[in-house]
Amino acid sequence: MPEYLAKSKQVSKNTMSEKNGSRTGVLKHTGGTKAFASHKETLDKKARKPVGVNVLFNYTHKRSRQCHIH
Repeated sequence: MPEYLAKSKQVSKNTMSEKNGSRTGVLKHTGGTKAFASHKETLDKKARKPVGVNVLFNYTHKRSRQCHIH
């Protein structure tokens, strides 16, 4: 097996591993290249008030952009 293919398989395996043990779920950032500060600014404007870090975390770690802003 070529070295690049072996490295690619190992990176894929590492990426899909669960950081906090089995059955905890794989955490992925889904915010793209946009900075967290930019996401926070967008959410603040949408909510018309400052949002907490929990809302920002959920927004940047879930595939669906539907998060509850209170």
